[in-house]
Amino acid sequence: SSPRTFVYSGNRYQSGGGGGMEYAQTYFIERQNSSHQSLAKMGVSPSNGGPGLLLPFSRATSTNSLRSGISSTGNNGESSRLLMNNSDSNGSLKNYLYYGGNPALNEQDGRPRTLRFQVVLWNVGRLDIVTGAVPMTFRISLFWNDHSPPESDDLTAPGEDGSTTCSTHNVWRMHGRQKAFQQELRDVPIKAMEVPPVSILNVATFETIGSAEVNMLNEETRLMRWSCMYRASVLQQEDNCRVEDFPHDDHDLHLKLAILTNRGRGKIWDRRVWKLALATADDAQSSTRIPHGLIVDQARIPEFSYNKERGLQFQFCQLDHGAMDQDSHEEQTPEMYLRVSLNVLRESGYYDNNIVPLLALLNVVAVSVLTFQDTEFFYRALITLNIAFVEMGIRMTADSHLPSVGYEIRLQRILNEFFVMLMMLVLESMMVYVVRTYTNVSEYFTFYTDWAMAVIALAHNFYILNGYYQSKRRARQRLDFGWRDTKKET
Repeated sequence: SSPRTFVYSGNRYQSGGGGGMEYAQTYFIERQNSSHQSLAKMGVSPSNGGPGLLLPFSRATSTNSLRSGISSTGNNGESSRLLMNNSDSNGSLKNYLYYGGNPALNEQDGRPRTLRFQVVLWNVGRLDIVTGAVPMTFRISLFWNDHSPPESDDLTAPGEDGSTTCSTHNVWRMHGRQKAFQQELRDVPIKAMEVPPVSILNVATFETIGSAEVNMLNEETRLMRWSCMYRASVLQQEDNCRVEDFPHDDHDLHLKLAILTNRGRGKIWDRRVWKLALATADDAQSSTRIPHGLIVDQARIPEFSYNKERGLQFQFCQLDHGAMDQDSHEEQTPEMYLRVSLNVLRESGYYDNNIVPLLALLNVVAVSVLTFQDTEFFYRALITLNIAFVEMGIRMTADSHLPSVGYEIRLQRILNEFFVMLMMLVLESMMVYVVRTYTNVSEYFTFYTDWAMAVIALAHNFYILNGYYQSKRRARQRLDFGWRDTKKET
């Protein structure tokens, strides 16, 4: 069905087209609007001591990546930190979460100077290992408190008596990426406002679903929300798409967001003043379980699974190619970006329960041919080579499902080792046949040689299976607890 766009007008949304997914997302937005408007009528807001309707963080994401407040290091050595204000006596989070700096220095008149992100991931497509691209459908919401004087952005022409007329039923509409105009229903601009231009750093192509929306959620604090839904092909780092551990490979799918325009000294969104942060409970107003974002429950990733308890991980990292103030001799404030991560693990049941156990069983059967007399080399070799041809057929079937890469992966190495052991059994049978036929060695020598080879073959089978399923266990731990917890255990 065609996508549905929603434009907020007064206290209701106007729809232009069908689309169930967009309708479900707009439900969240409506809840935010209604909650903020109700609070404003009651005179409750963060600036006058209102509680802010803080949500309980019931997911591991909130506890691990937000409440801890510790420093962590990203994949490329990029430092990231989440610092937060003090908690109250009950341990609930207060105010806003910052990537750095003192929150008190970024507030004026109770309105924080932060650009706060919320990301809701709706769908993830098939990961292309060769190109490193994965299609995603997601909604980005940005919250900030507008500090521009209300009287300076009035674009309405004055009437005969010098007064201006402003409609009570109006809507903010995007004009490009950096401006939003407030318009009446007859589409006449009456106000203009600067909007932070959101940049998605790691996309190859993208399209917007509907149009971007701008709403004022609280007139007293001038709390604004910009929101837009995207369908994009998101590029992943090369070292994050390697599959040496196939079929137990896991990957961190990254989405990188930043504000890059007008971030210099003295600009509208000066990075020294406007800090990047995560959306708070006061911004989300119970529209999502986790205020700063999540992956929806019905999201499915082809061939991969993810931990719904951990969900999305959020980190602020330093941007290596960020702009700097060249003319300033003061200490430079680094440009930061928000990295949203989702750890996914490949579904390996096809190989765990079918391919690998069958190959191990065939090798055990091949060991049984050593019970033949040492002089019956023909029968030993015939049966062993028949088993080898069966394994080659399984190998060709399995290879058709393997990723097309230029390096050896774990499953290919296992298939090779199973096949090599069969060839070793054939060579051992030939050796004992030659020794027994053309020399005067005792029968007991060939007997113990066969038994030693059988023990080596069975031990090799056990070693292969143990390493394979240990890899599966470690991959599951990485999915459940993250890389850091797994390293502590190992």
